[in-house]
Amino acid sequence: MVDLAVQVDESIIQQMRLLCNKIKYYDYELHYRNNNIVSEAYYDSLRKELEDLEEQYNYILSDSPSLVIGCVLDTHNLVSHTSIMSSLKCAYNKEDVYKHAKMFNTEFKLIVEPKIDGVALSLKYEEGICISAALRGDGKQGENVLPFMLYTNAPLFIENFSGEIRGEVYTDNVSNHRNIVAGILRNKQVQNYNLKFVAYKIISNNKNNHIENLKWLSQYFEIPKYYIVKNIEDAIVYAEQIWKESYKYPIDGSVIKSEYYNYNMNNRYAKDAFSYKYINNYYQSIVEDIKWSVNRSGEYIPRCKIQEIIIDGAKINYINGHNFRFLNKNKIGIGAIIQIERVGNIVPQYISTIQYGENIILDKCVYCNNLLSFSEIHAYCLNCPERIYQQTLYFFKQLNIKYLNENILRRYNQYPCIEIIKILKNKEWITNLNDRKVHDQINNIKFTYLDIINALGISGASRTILNKYFNKSENEYTDTDRYISNYIQNHQEIINQLINLLCE
Repeated sequence: MVDLAVQVDESIIQQMRLLCNKIKYYDYELHYRNNNIVSEAYYDSLRKELEDLEEQYNYILSDSPSLVIGCVLDTHNLVSHTSIMSSLKCAYNKEDVYKHAKMFNTEFKLIVEPKIDGVALSLKYEEGICISAALRGDGKQGENVLPFMLYTNAPLFIENFSGEIRGEVYTDNVSNHRNIVAGILRNKQVQNYNLKFVAYKIISNNKNNHIENLKWLSQYFEIPKYYIVKNIEDAIVYAEQIWKESYKYPIDGSVIKSEYYNYNMNNRYAKDAFSYKYINNYYQSIVEDIKWSVNRSGEYIPRCKIQEIIIDGAKINYINGHNFRFLNKNKIGIGAIIQIERVGNIVPQYISTIQYGENIILDKCVYCNNLLSFSEIHAYCLNCPERIYQQTLYFFKQLNIKYLNENILRRYNQYPCIEIIKILKNKEWITNLNDRKVHDQINNIKFTYLDIINALGISGASRTILNKYFNKSENEYTDTDRYISNYIQNHQEIINQLINLLCE
């Protein structure tokens, strides 16, 4: 629920915005470039962290990815789904399974089946004829890839049937199945691949029992192997058994669903099923130490030093600790035994805590020895000289002044950013050839207003947003537009000084 009247601390909103930007970036890489640069476990953890914050504070940013299910790429060839084509919530351990199972009616049986690692597809039939084959899209409508169904095992005619058949498309003998299949369908190279469709659900007025529907589907489609159980304890046993079995289609876990459909769905997740993810290429290590650094916002950022492990030939000694709240919530202290995952060449990511570590005692800044302040997410040292340095370093890195390095900036660490610019524009500080190059560059390049705004670290700034601001188009503002506009208004004096120094 979105409640714009709720007063939420700015640090919480910034954390939400950071999570939103990360998720949107990973969505763009996956949906537009078929490039899966993070593991599903890590992606799901970002989604969960964002949704937990939204639920806790009853506040959702207007452009939050929680308000949408997927992504629509081809706006010229869309078809609508009969009902929302939702995603499944993910469980990574038994505790998660019991939590998600609370949405089920305990009087109903449960079905356990493999979670096929393919691309979700919905086939729509009218009077027996398949009239569309839609990808998930944004959950309400998706791209129609019906012509390519000629190259799959899905029937294009089912006598006397009207409704939707939902399932997964997969292909044999390739790695990274989901990306490959999505690329095949969107790039129209179906003839060169052996695509197959596995059906697992019917959307029809007179069919709302999963068990009966799977039996009906088996007459016309390939269906997943499934088990019928009476309680969640048995469901866990069979779900974990599925992980050890061999299938002709790729799987990445199990699906546990209620015997009867539940069409009471929110914007993103189904209410009658969830996935229990396959724990495979995870590694264990022990947290030996926690190293803290201060960023330009004054936030204390932890890195967890772990007992060295080797994954795919790479030595892993550190993982990202994210923030103070993340460590406390997951009991990640010195001595903790944790599970981590590394996919491709990306940084190793925390998955879960197997054994709790020592409590984190954090009261004074490791740089200036000042007492720290705390929000629900971060520890802060707002007046720390290191914070000022990180702000200055970020500012100049964003301006991309080629020869300006950290050694130069450390010389003038005691000065604020504007004073450093004045020093660099003056010849008196020059001691060597590199200094002269920095001096010449900062005097000769004329930066734009947008360059200055981005260098100040205002997330999401763009020419479009600045045009709205200067044209006073407040009725068109999103939450991000409003945040940037407020920042500019509140920091107009320093922005003007920077403009005078660097843009004229």
